[in-house]
Amino acid sequence: MPSKNRRAAVALELRERILNQLVLGVAQVGDKLPGVRALAKEFRVNPRLISGACALLEEEGIVRRRDRSGVYITAPEEARTSQQEANLWMLDFFAQGVHRGLSPQEVARVLHNVFEAGSLRVLVVECNDDQMWSLADEVTHDFGMLADTVDLDVLRCDPSYLPDNPCDLVLTTAYHNDHVRPLARRLGVPMLGVTMCTGLFKEVARLLAEGEVHFVLSDARMERKVRRILSKAERFDRLRTHVSPRDDLDLIPKDAAVYVTRLTRARLGEDGVPGRGLPEARVLTKESVRDLMQIVLDHAMREAAIEEKASA
Repeated sequence: MPSKNRRAAVALELRERILNQLVLGVAQVGDKLPGVRALAKEFRVNPRLISGACALLEEEGIVRRRDRSGVYITAPEEARTSQQEANLWMLDFFAQGVHRGLSPQEVARVLHNVFEAGSLRVLVVECNDDQMWSLADEVTHDFGMLADTVDLDVLRCDPSYLPDNPCDLVLTTAYHNDHVRPLARRLGVPMLGVTMCTGLFKEVARLLAEGEVHFVLSDARMERKVRRILSKAERFDRLRTHVSPRDDLDLIPKDAAVYVTRLTRARLGEDGVPGRGLPEARVLTKESVRDLMQIVLDHAMREAAIEEKASA
């Protein structure tokens, strides 16, 4: 792998670790990262790759390097793309369009069709309230979709189930693809099985080797799912799960590594959330976001073609 690609790969892994540690509360804004040599030893790479990765993360605003002091974590809001960076990204985007035979006007027309088309109606199907809430919340706020939800148990009890409201897409997690696909076929709409929080679970598995990690959930079915996902982690015995309001959350140590689901945060309110972790920005993986955007694009193009045909 070329050194540039290796540096980007290390930067991505280090970025995920930092952001997941902020969510779990084991790292705080302003904390100093381990030294370059320590990170190089842990990641099993040359120290120069770690230095290059930190430089990339500094460009993103994830960290700040201080001469003769080290590398420090910055506030998540500082990591958002600046207007200047956004402009440069858009320039590259339009330039690539021209290179592929699309004029800026044609690219703008496609974007207009995608984001001005009617909202995509999505039916979220999951086996527990925590994941169902997270998926519906994310597609609503990040993609402008109109989301309905149905518990997977409803489909298991009634194989002929049909929702009351129409939908354009059925969304679930990849684990449930086989159970949900027949519903999508009956509705005549596409189905997408997404992946969620893979980086978070990877970091939790790593942290369990060092000490306890606490999960705070709203649905006991999600509790069982979390324990199943992490069952092969080293020191699985250190995993602690809590279901609200069943369990006493005051028993969680103040400085513990704690993950709180979006649904539980919403129900507890920020003052009632245990631990020091920050709310996660997103639960969908980058690959799932791309797959979802492909469906949004295809839907918008179909709607535009129907409108064009109707007005002809």
